Amino acid sequence: MGVESKSDSSFELTKESSESAVTSYEEKLLRDPEAPMLPTARVAQAPVSGGWFDPSSFTNLQWASNISHTVSNTINYVAGQFSEETLGLAVEEKRRSEAIDQFLDQESHRRDRQLKVIMFGDIWQKQALWRHYRLIVQPLSSQERSELIPEVRRAVLDMAMTVLHYLDEEIISKTKEKNLEQDWAGKIRAIRSLYWKDETERVNQILALNMETFHAQLKEHGVSMKEVYSKAHFFDEPGFLACPYYDSQDIFKQVERVYAADYEPTDHDFFHFDRRLSLTLIREVRIEKIGYSIQLQDPVRNMGERRKWIHHIENPTGLLFIADISHYDEVLLEDDSSNVLDEQMAAYESVLSSKWFSKAPLLLVLSNVVLFESKLEISPLAKTFLDYEGTSLDDAKTYIASRFLSRAKDRTDIHVVYLNVCDEQNVREILDAMEGTVLKPALTRLGVVE
Repeated sequence: MGVESKSDSSFELTKESSESAVTSYEEKLLRDPEAPMLPTARVAQAPVSGGWFDPSSFTNLQWASNISHTVSNTINYVAGQFSEETLGLAVEEKRRSEAIDQFLDQESHRRDRQLKVIMFGDIWQKQALWRHYRLIVQPLSSQERSELIPEVRRAVLDMAMTVLHYLDEEIISKTKEKNLEQDWAGKIRAIRSLYWKDETERVNQILALNMETFHAQLKEHGVSMKEVYSKAHFFDEPGFLACPYYDSQDIFKQVERVYAADYEPTDHDFFHFDRRLSLTLIREVRIEKIGYSIQLQDPVRNMGERRKWIHHIENPTGLLFIADISHYDEVLLEDDSSNVLDEQMAAYESVLSSKWFSKAPLLLVLSNVVLFESKLEISPLAKTFLDYEGTSLDDAKTYIASRFLSRAKDRTDIHVVYLNVCDEQNVREILDAMEGTVLKPALTRLGVVE
């Protein structure tokens, strides 16, 4: 009995200790719901004897069940919150994905309707063409016009000095021929002598010329300003020949116009007289049309830097090569054994043979036809190209085109037009020619033309 009583006492003590341990942990859990250890772990660690479990008492089991139920509810609540958050994130992610897909579809549609044309050829001809399209897309700002003033004045004054140079030569020739006095030409020679001196003084002396008296003297001594202008344009200012101001054959009046105190550059001045070159690797202008756009790109920097810009002009819709055929009888300044037109043909062949442009059709613009025709009268084409046997302007144009086409080898996607890039009306015709030739397959695919 004693032993049995001791056993009961031990049992009661152990049970009380266990209940006390559980109760104290319950209180701790109530005080601190975020306790790091679960109560079931403490119950499992309680010093329970083998006979502690009493089927008639469910106190501990109920407590464990309550705790388990609480934990289960907590888990379910957190899971529910997580599910709602996850669902919200999924909806947002889907919305973003749909927006990205829509953007990519729009970009793909826009790119499909953006026809890229790359320009190559004579740098000054390209510049004139690009400037005209630039004016079509966006008018010059007040700041651009203000920055243009010194450029135009410099260009016009240079042209005037060039004309004076050849006028002086013509006057000397006539006076020697007719054994006349040269005193009346002193003012011209004085202005010419100021070429490398003060700009203001040159301008003032040009403006001081009495134009009626001046032209009367020229006529009296048989000096033709038309011949003087032709020589000047041939050697120094070929672009000026296509300028409407040429019709008056009076560059001196242009000096008066651009040096006026209230002078403001016109679009024409920007087109003809701005000689600044772009400092960018590639300049471009985008011409918006109904249902599509033409992106005209001009690689203006050194071709030796091709690796820096070639990726910008991959896969063009078409190519545009502009050759100045008025250079047919000229040689390179750095190599007097190389013909300028032959150099342009070599550059043209290089473009055609490039792997980057092997699938792009090309529009070949043979430009400066007006000057070409004028030069043929004093510098026959057969003198430069010994195999030429033609007699007319059309024969000469066809011959030059054949020399270019012979460099194209087996390609059949080359189209030729004869237009003057320096003529503003012709520039619009070049755009029409592009749409009717190299861009026509793309426009047909887009449903713009049949």
